[in-house]
Amino acid sequence: SYGFSHNENLGFSIFLERRCKWVWFIRHAEAEHNLAEREHELGTKYLLEEHSGWKYWDAALTQRGKHQCNKLRRELEEMERYLDWELCVVSPLTRTLQTARLTVGAVRHEGEPIKFLATEMCRERVTLCPADSRRNKSVLQKEFPEVDFSQVKDEFDIAWRDDKEDDEACKQRGIRFLQWLAKRRESCITVVTHSGFLKRLFEQFGMGIASEDMEELHRRPANCEMRGLVLCAHRQFEGGATADLVMMPMDDEMGGSWG
Repeated sequence: SYGFSHNENLGFSIFLERRCKWVWFIRHAEAEHNLAEREHELGTKYLLEEHSGWKYWDAALTQRGKHQCNKLRRELEEMERYLDWELCVVSPLTRTLQTARLTVGAVRHEGEPIKFLATEMCRERVTLCPADSRRNKSVLQKEFPEVDFSQVKDEFDIAWRDDKEDDEACKQRGIRFLQWLAKRRESCITVVTHSGFLKRLFEQFGMGIASEDMEELHRRPANCEMRGLVLCAHRQFEGGATADLVMMPMDDEMGGSWG
């Protein structure tokens, strides 16, 4: 697993400031497929095409999900000293795009508006469920004009059609995503993504930290939960090179809302 080593007797680690990024991960709010999964007797299996067809393809937020977004937006507005995000990275599925718009995008703040960038690197694990497939890029671009879709390569969701992922493939994509973040110039970033992706990403880290912090890091996030972390690179990233990575949970004072 990935993680950082430290002297347990000291109880802390130090990193050069220029190697660190503040990253806030937000799971999307409740979507239609979450409600269906919770209420149907088949649970997650109900979302398979053989049971529900394409009813939940690229599922949108429920009314409850929109209320969750409003709640998080209010919490974000009360955290004004931390709202210096330079970039919002978002999965190109409707539920994450809506969540980004209704939370980060709806917060009143001074200065330049935050940039929104869609990338499939932080999409949900690619499964057999149509809910984990996105609509066409051109449709999403029209519906979410504030988002830059230049990082989304294909018009159609080729990945869902051709590249289903097991846990290991999703974990490795998560590591590539963190490496991509580490190479970016922005130092304060928010990421709007999915619980399955986050669970597989986070469980690769934190093996050397206090057990209560590890449990907090590894816990599956709830709908519209925000989790603040510090991403630290052990050395300079250049081009496509890889480097050791560290993720550390922020404390309550520095990390904002956890649900």
